[in-house]
Amino acid sequence: MSRKGFWQKHTSSVPGSIKAVDSNRGLTTVVLGGQYSYGDFINTDADSNILQSQLPTSMHISTRSVSPNPSPHNFSEYLSSTNDVWNDRSDDEDLPVDFSEGSDLRNDKKSSAFKSESYKKDTDSSSSGIQTIINSDGVKAEVKQIVEDPMNLIKFINSIKMSPEDLERQSDAEILDINARITKFNKFKDVLQSPNVDLVALRNLSWSGIPDELRPVAWQLLLGYLPCNSDRRVATLARKRKEYEDSVSQAYAKDTAIIIHLLLLILMAEVDNQIHIDVPRTNPGIALYQYETTQQCLERILYVWAIRHPASGYVQGINDLVTPFFQVFLSAYIDADPSTYDVSKLPEDVLNVIEADCFWSLSKLLDGIQDNYTFAQPGIQRQIMKLKELINRIDAPLAAHLQEEGIEFIQFTFRWMNCLLMREMSLKNTIRMWDTYMAEGPEGFSEFHLYVCAAFLHKWSDQLRSMDFQGIMMFLQSLPTSHWTEKDIEMLLSQAFVWKMLQDQAHCATFRTSKMNSIRGVLIDLSGTLHVGGVACEGAVEGLKRLRLANVPFRFCTNTTKESCEKLLKKLTGLGFEIHKNEIFTSLIACRNLVQSRKLRPMLFLEEAAMEDFKEIDTSKPNDSVVVGLSPSKFNYEKLNAAFRILISNPDAPLIAIHKGKYFAENDGLSLGPGAFVEALEYSANVKSTIVGKPERSFYELALKDMGLLHESERVVMIGDDILQDLGGGARELGLIRFLVRTGKYRPDDEQKDGSINGVFDNFGEAVDRILKGLEQLIRENKELREWELTPWSEDPHECRYDDKPHVYE
Repeated sequence: MSRKGFWQKHTSSVPGSIKAVDSNRGLTTVVLGGQYSYGDFINTDADSNILQSQLPTSMHISTRSVSPNPSPHNFSEYLSSTNDVWNDRSDDEDLPVDFSEGSDLRNDKKSSAFKSESYKKDTDSSSSGIQTIINSDGVKAEVKQIVEDPMNLIKFINSIKMSPEDLERQSDAEILDINARITKFNKFKDVLQSPNVDLVALRNLSWSGIPDELRPVAWQLLLGYLPCNSDRRVATLARKRKEYEDSVSQAYAKDTAIIIHLLLLILMAEVDNQIHIDVPRTNPGIALYQYETTQQCLERILYVWAIRHPASGYVQGINDLVTPFFQVFLSAYIDADPSTYDVSKLPEDVLNVIEADCFWSLSKLLDGIQDNYTFAQPGIQRQIMKLKELINRIDAPLAAHLQEEGIEFIQFTFRWMNCLLMREMSLKNTIRMWDTYMAEGPEGFSEFHLYVCAAFLHKWSDQLRSMDFQGIMMFLQSLPTSHWTEKDIEMLLSQAFVWKMLQDQAHCATFRTSKMNSIRGVLIDLSGTLHVGGVACEGAVEGLKRLRLANVPFRFCTNTTKESCEKLLKKLTGLGFEIHKNEIFTSLIACRNLVQSRKLRPMLFLEEAAMEDFKEIDTSKPNDSVVVGLSPSKFNYEKLNAAFRILISNPDAPLIAIHKGKYFAENDGLSLGPGAFVEALEYSANVKSTIVGKPERSFYELALKDMGLLHESERVVMIGDDILQDLGGGARELGLIRFLVRTGKYRPDDEQKDGSINGVFDNFGEAVDRILKGLEQLIRENKELREWELTPWSEDPHECRYDDKPHVYE
């Protein structure tokens, strides 16, 4: 077959197409759920006999409403009008469903098509070591408590106690396996039952798989849908579920304005029709998704999501992504096999809760990969390009062979990215894989998935390199994963983790050799970084000397508002620092310049020591604005109330905050900053303040512009002790290299608040040493540094000298 011919449409069925054939008559019959659409939920009184009269007499369909969308005249026409290019997998636990006449998917519970021996073996209490209380119809007796708070599920799961006779019948390996499962379960239970769930601990446990019994709760926590704080959990769930219920009511409302309703139907007709086509074809080998009630739930979820996300709308493949959530969340309320369970047996309120939880969980997942589904699907395009580059590095022979055979990565990896490999493996294995994806955090379904795809392709490298174009494409469209177990998935995930870790290390090395070796300047915080109150920080004076001797340009960016620039300079000089006035950029000066440019007459919250910088500003009454700095002596009710009256009486009166620091460091500990008072005025006067100091981008830009580095901000270091005020906001936006020091306002968990911080050091002196060490390496590589004039280095590559004093780097 030629390459061109391979992609031509054939009259034969496409892998994954659903064609149920009556074995006696050879007639195409109706797929259960394929005959309804959103018109059934929306206002319509159309005669249902129209559809009935158009079907062969051998088909028996109950009387129901007709979709407003044009209906095919028969099922063959329906199939011919759809084009299914997906390859639905059929695995050990995903048995084919009998759609032949006489089979009833809703009532024939004993049908062998719905039995899954592998699932029974995996969930049997004697093998898992866990048991729950059982009720009729497979619904748990404690369903009401679980609906209110899914965390109640843990209370009704008890470890099984095995008798000596049972132990005798178990092999040593089986006993070890049972003990391991129980131990793992208890570890999860300890974390989940905490009043404030530790997400870091939960992620660490979840990476290697989550016990089936606890997966519904763990997934909702890892996705950020279920609050970690137990006090907020019930109220938040009730609110979110009610919000989804309202969205459904609005989407299918009968009482809304008729014209608006009809316009919505017209606009969403294409989306409605596509969902209507895709849902019945979702997981055709699993009985759960062939029940009409399940399909109605999935259609509502997808339709409401499409309405709420017009930038992307519904895209084929999203229907697959909702199914793991539906199956996992269903398992929280039943003791039966969820893959064969008829959800019409559930109480209505339970089914509504499952549907709402699935919607919000799907939304959380798609929030991180939504550009995979916007116009032209740019996210998928980027992922495919990255995957190609990754394969070129880790498996060059395979990459070369694919190129030689004319294989484009988009021809086979598009589906891997669009459906997150769900079409390539069983749903059970997908659920296990998602445990790790969620444990990886926000980038699990994007960045980590990329490495999983690389490991997945590399696994078949030997076979693929022995095939031609046609063989490769046929093999990749139907990969032999039907026999895969959880161990195969874990091997795949482990390989992906190793490659991602190596890539991260390579990225760090690139940072050290490129970014760190080309630093052009440094921005330095003052209070808390160089000094605390009237005491210089350890190593700060000497560190600044070394930086100046190295001729590295630097500027001081400070939010200090208790004293003027002149007084601040005098204070720092007295502490032993060599600092020039033109090197200091204070938020006070920035604020003064703003007030002058706008010709304001402000009420000032400043200490007398800072008023020197505002001596040229007219502050006579009536004031037309409010400026707030750090002014402990003026933060009283009388003054704050006067400021409030200025703001409330004049809607155009600006509230200017020199900065909004939460606290600052003094010799005897932390003290309250001006941020709380600014917030109070914002709240009471219903205004938004203008911030002129850190972390505003414009403030950093003033210092960068003064050094002539405004357009080279990514080669400038910012050193500070405040993870938010010094290193957040504008510093992050400008791409500054951000160093955090453990002095001043630093708290032990600060670095956990921002994982993108480039370095954490005990003090300013150590941060300077790291900068100069990078320059030292650059000198050794280039022999001379054209833009920097440094003192000669010693012959020892690990030692350099400043003022004839050796400094050895670790």
